[in-house]
Amino acid sequence: MIQRIVKDTCILLAAALYGIMMFLQLPKAILAMQGKCFMVSSSADFQQVYKGLPQLRAAEFTTLTYDNIFLWVFGIFLISYILTLKSINADEKRNRNVKTAERKKISLMLNVLLLITVGYIVSDWWENHLYCEIMSRSDVTVTGLPLLANLKWCMGLCPLIGCLIIDKKYFRNNFNISYRIIMVIGIIATVMVVLAVQPFFSELWARMDSIKCYAMSTLFD
Repeated sequence: MIQRIVKDTCILLAAALYGIMMFLQLPKAILAMQGKCFMVSSSADFQQVYKGLPQLRAAEFTTLTYDNIFLWVFGIFLISYILTLKSINADEKRNRNVKTAERKKISLMLNVLLLITVGYIVSDWWENHLYCEIMSRSDVTVTGLPLLANLKWCMGLCPLIGCLIIDKKYFRNNFNISYRIIMVIGIIATVMVVLAVQPFFSELWARMDSIKCYAMSTLFD
């Protein structure tokens, strides 16, 4: 029960954090689609690529801050998801339709996915650390950063996809899987929309407040 609460809490928080990061990276993504390259491997590359783009530079620092939180939240979600599946797999009443040989195979696969998850957390943290060094210093050069980024994505998606396949194929949790996927997509979209319209409402509120202050001041003229 505790594992499921932790799992659901972490996936909701991870979805919100991912929505924030996607919103922060939208201007960069638009420029990338227009042909601008943002691949950096040294402090000099970072200064050159982001020269004249102070807003994108600030967005990179902010994104990195949220990503440092996201990797732990998403990592805890993956670990709790794997442990939840392991507990289901060990419960004979809940998986009586699964053969004993398949249970052993599932247990082995979940153990492998658990190790990959730990590898994801370490690789993502190390990538963020190296990128932070590149952004904050002027004499840092890193080789293999794109490879590390690709490795991080593979190690992050592999446990997620593996758990979904096991959950769907052996434990028949089709409704729960579909419901949570829709919920995650909805949260990401909602966060991005709220962040997009927030400046408009902030400006509107500021104008209304200034009108209110002006109206109050005229009472004493």
